[in-house]
Amino acid sequence: AKVVVMKDIFPLEPFIVNLSGESEKNFLKVTVHLKLAIGECTPFVEPHVPEMRDSILLLLSSKEYEMIKSVQGKMELRDEVFERVDHIVKGNRIKGAFFTDFVAQ
Repeated sequence: AKVVVMKDIFPLEPFIVNLSGESEKNFLKVTVHLKLAIGECTPFVEPHVPEMRDSILLLLSSKEYEMIKSVQGKMELRDEVFERVDHIVKGNRIKGAFFTDFVAQ
């Protein structure tokens, strides 16, 4: 079987954070994949990974469980993640952000 490598998809390591709010038991685990404008954008994206992870971690940990449990809440969070990485990696190199794993409890 031939493995297809998507050159325009850039996976980030999974994020695990404690959610904000009254309960200290709520946590969120997400995996984010970035869609790049072209596959050759990878060298422009890789140096920004620590800054992107920091920004995404701060964003995720600022959320409360109630804010992200609905489909609408997840979509808004996905858009916010995209806005943050797009702001960090200049030049319209990132076209989208996708959750490939999302566990909140």
